[in-house]
Amino acid sequence: MLTSSITGNANEKPVILLDLNYTLVWNSQDTMSRRRYDEEIYRPWLIDLVQTFHVCLVTVRSIAEEQSTLDRIEAQSGWRPTEAHFNDRGLHAEEWKEQVLHTRILPRFEKFRLLAFESNAKVHKVYDVNGVPWAKIEKGDAPWPTIPTWKVLLSKR
Repeated sequence: MLTSSITGNANEKPVILLDLNYTLVWNSQDTMSRRRYDEEIYRPWLIDLVQTFHVCLVTVRSIAEEQSTLDRIEAQSGWRPTEAHFNDRGLHAEEWKEQVLHTRILPRFEKFRLLAFESNAKVHKVYDVNGVPWAKIEKGDAPWPTIPTWKVLLSKR
């Protein structure tokens, strides 16, 4: 069982806040501009890495796309996130994800258990202000062998 020193408690796995576009979706730059979500390719190595964790998919994508997006993820990978938070307010990414953090995530999970995989620099600032560690996955990144620790994340800042 994979555990993380992020939590400070080896018995508690982190709760993953997973960004969709440019993080889980490997080819976002090709699909986003044309809104061709049916052509998305999800990072299999990332799904393998997080599938045993409590994963909160937090995306700026419209709630109108929720069911079809989740169905595509499952059809391609055999996996679904534990929960999903699609944008039902038409907010910008940083506004939406801050609202989800404060109204849906922090009331249920202690901050020290959270780890975000996030692509958006404005959202990184939201997570920094709220004490949530984050990691950015770049298009050319090799598959990660494990979930990064606090020490690794801080050394990259």
